[in-house]
Amino acid sequence: IDAVATQFGATSDLVRRLLRVIRYNSHELGNTSPFARNDEEAKREEPLRGHGLFLVASYVNHSCWPNAIQVADGEHMTLRALRPIREGEEITNAYINVFALPRARQLELRDTFAFDCRCDRCTGKASAAVYADRLLGGVLCPRKSCHGLMVLDADARVYR
Repeated sequence: IDAVATQFGATSDLVRRLLRVIRYNSHELGNTSPFARNDEEAKREEPLRGHGLFLVASYVNHSCWPNAIQVADGEHMTLRALRPIREGEEITNAYINVFALPRARQLELRDTFAFDCRCDRCTGKASAAVYADRLLGGVLCPRKSCHGLMVLDADARVYR
């Protein structure tokens, strides 16, 4: 980093900051769907072609219950609505696989993008999304009197 900074007459801090901006705001070209069941499935569907910086897409925040999806087509990035978006509602996109369990999503967001998600799904405000998380993280209870799910607790180690 110091050599690059010296070569361009910049400070090392500026080079580090620019690298963070690129890391957190670039978008994959190819295998971009957060709805792929896993990374291997995404790679089989369409291989990663690189990364791009797209001005408008870089302003779209993350949600684990997104209302839009990014679609890369060659040199262009398009945001498409996944459902009707109300006037004044923030347009959101999933940065990660939305089918992961809550703890896994939080860890990936923290490790990859350096933030903790506070979307409606993660805070429990989106009841349908919370139910989806329970379905993804649970199995049917074997007790006939229960008729419910055994759900993984927050640390994803025990069923309750």
